Amino acid sequence: MHRAQRSKKGITMVSDHLSNIDEALAVLTRVQMRLSGVQSALATCSFGSWEGQAAQAAREERLHIVSEMGAMNESLNAAEMDFEECRNMLVSSAVTAF
Repeated sequence: MHRAQRSKKGITMVSDHLSNIDEALAVLTRVQMRLSGVQSALATCSFGSWEGQAAQAAREERLHIVSEMGAMNESLNAAEMDFEECRNMLVSSAVTAF
């Protein structure tokens, strides 16, 4: 394979990988926004006429779920940073390779 053909194939692969990374980042952003909305709604919802142990159990479960959602959001943030880092490394390696 000639150098020009290898270069073109490499550029196409990098472009495809960057598109996949960008798509994954967009999905992560949408999930994070929805997660934040659900987390906020859940954290502030009232239990109306619930009383006694049922209300207490529901509040405790809500706190647990909100806490878990916070941890999930942190994981999504870390994944987003990893994707960004991979994207930057891919661009850097492509620039030096071609």
